[in-house]
Amino acid sequence: MGLKLKAKGPPRPEIALTQKCRTKTKTFTRAFESKQYIKTPWLCGCEDSNKLFCFPCLVFGASTGAGGGGESIWTDTGVDDLAHLSIKVKKNSQSRFYILWEVQLASIGRHDICKALDSAYRKSVRVQ
Repeated sequence: MGLKLKAKGPPRPEIALTQKCRTKTKTFTRAFESKQYIKTPWLCGCEDSNKLFCFPCLVFGASTGAGGGGESIWTDTGVDDLAHLSIKVKKNSQSRFYILWEVQLASIGRHDICKALDSAYRKSVRVQ
């Protein structure tokens, strides 16, 4: 299952995420652009909720409430605050939980040489 999930990658739908913003002098609308998926490879979206999530955090992190660690906005709530998206992305990218889960995701499907050598050693001991 993990290998299929890794191969499929994060869901990156075209989402209609917009946010009205106002400064002292003008009002404008921010809109999520799909090129953000390229800039932030771990970012994934949900077209039902129109929110953004962290793919490795969803795969491994469960949620903060379940003892998974990390921030629940990336696993449960979803991010829709476009005004602070870059800050939230940077903070998540530097979190220890995200880094751990990114490494775990990258290691899916790779063979562990230590385990292979250990099992080969045990087999050779049994033969003797």
